[in-house]
Amino acid sequence: MEPQALPPQPQAVPGRDTQGTRPSRRKIYAIVGVIAVLLIAGFVIADFVTRAIVENRIASRIKSENNVSAVDVSLGGVSMLVNLARGSVPSATITMGDLQSAGVTFDKVVLDLDDVSFSGTGGGDGEISGKSGRAAVTLTADELNDALGPAANVVGLSPTSEGVDVSIKVPIVGEITAGLSVDVDDGTLVLGLDDVAVSGFGVNLPSLPKVRVPLPFVPRSTNLDRINASHDAVTLEFSFGEFTLNSSGVVSSLRTLDPGRHTHADQALANPRPIPLP
Repeated sequence: MEPQALPPQPQAVPGRDTQGTRPSRRKIYAIVGVIAVLLIAGFVIADFVTRAIVENRIASRIKSENNVSAVDVSLGGVSMLVNLARGSVPSATITMGDLQSAGVTFDKVVLDLDDVSFSGTGGGDGEISGKSGRAAVTLTADELNDALGPAANVVGLSPTSEGVDVSIKVPIVGEITAGLSVDVDDGTLVLGLDDVAVSGFGVNLPSLPKVRVPLPFVPRSTNLDRINASHDAVTLEFSFGEFTLNSSGVVSSLRTLDPGRHTHADQALANPRPIPLP
């Protein structure tokens, strides 16, 4: 009696179970995992590229329309794509180097802005506005000398408990010391020299005339919070409320201005030239 032949057994096919009909669960999980990783990686890359484009676009526009050597823009928030969809970011920092205003060079201007929102995105023109911010403006001794005018010849700075003393070299008289007075008025930096004393003679001279220098990228309604000084530079720290940022400056909200006192300059500030955003 001859042995009966066994029926052919289904051969295993990769991705299918032993019955040859369905993919194995392990294979499904692996495929889903790979797809999820690719999607996450793609989102992260797209977010990174979008952030770089927006930051570079804003920095390039500011640099092209102002006399400044370098501009760096850093936008806060975890996801730039999500923030753009919402039209806002929690914070933004703009750093400018060697920014010139009215013939005076500011060594560094740093803006820290809060609750920043965008308008005109999607390729059109737009503005950046926010609820509050801070600014730090740095002047070296040489730049402070230029700001104070030709009568000053600043040779050094000395931090004191009451502020900053300035050493000035005067022909024939020699070196004199004066206290640096700093104030801000309607978006303009007001600098002066008070308590002028001639070293070694015990003679006090009248205060020198004050000079006014427009503060670049600082709102008209701002507060001077602190003066930090070293032997070769002074940094002024300001804080301000609601603002609007365009490529050539920051202006306060219209409601902070007196409607009865608007000038042509006020109208120009009230209708700033916007930044095109991607």
